[in-house]
Amino acid sequence: MTHEAAENMMLAGLNATSEQLPNGVREEDVVEATYSDTLEDIVSPSDLPVPWIEASMNGMGMATTTSMMETSASPKCIAHISRNPFEVIASGYIYHKAGSEAWLGVSFDDAGKDCHWEYYMPIKQAVPDEQKSCFGTYCKSMAQIMHSSHSGSLADFLPDASPSESYSDYLNRVNLTEGLIAESLWVVNSTFAPMRFVHDYAADHPCSTNVCLSEFSDDCLSSWQRILSAWEMPEPQYSILLEGAMKSCPRTSQQARDHSSASIAEESNVAHEPEHEMVALLRELDRLHFNGRIAAFEEHLGCPVSGKYKEPSEDVAS
Repeated sequence: MTHEAAENMMLAGLNATSEQLPNGVREEDVVEATYSDTLEDIVSPSDLPVPWIEASMNGMGMATTTSMMETSASPKCIAHISRNPFEVIASGYIYHKAGSEAWLGVSFDDAGKDCHWEYYMPIKQAVPDEQKSCFGTYCKSMAQIMHSSHSGSLADFLPDASPSESYSDYLNRVNLTEGLIAESLWVVNSTFAPMRFVHDYAADHPCSTNVCLSEFSDDCLSSWQRILSAWEMPEPQYSILLEGAMKSCPRTSQQARDHSSASIAEESNVAHEPEHEMVALLRELDRLHFNGRIAAFEEHLGCPVSGKYKEPSEDVAS
């Protein structure tokens, strides 16, 4: 969603201005740079006729130190989008069972060594460096699952991972409880640290804000209005960028629907239990095996369970 929003906001801004890009700079390259960390290779942000906006996987997705928060934007105003951690695990479990990304074809043994995810790309193409870094983190988290299945406090609750099988194969082999424990391990090692870091970073920096992903489903317009107001974006840029951002809303974006775990599972014919039942089970597994760490993170973020991940009874007034 953030990639689509940044792309559409930049397109809206460039289409609305009468100023031209510097000679030799192509609009499509600038737009692509919104999510590939390559703007400085193309043009200085100060030479752009519109405000620079990016949705860097390195900064917004995987940062764990201030040095990883470097951006071409000035001033550095951040909108960090968090998701309820129990939703992250349940959705990831479904998504990863479907095996729809290249790194999910890597064997556990390879994940702990070289992580040759490029072998499993259906179409060979250039991959941005920050995406390569993400895949490397994903593989390290896979390797942790294999190690935990063989020894340690969770070994009695996780079937041994075979060095030759992929994470997707493993999730389709084990039962729901075992799969959710494995996915919890994967997410704790790959996702929660950067989510917490960037959330706290945004909370402590001016013209920055934190937003829960569920807020975009509840009221996408108000969510983007709040972000652009936090960024202190003046008119006419405010209205122009808002129009572009609205194209990324979960209820209207085709990309959002295509990327959803439900859509991926349907395409791959992956059956799964109702999401709210998985969340309920995850809360119990968190209490039994993770010392309530996930629930504590949920409270820290302040993002409630929403939509299909919420118990149906929670929508009924008493």
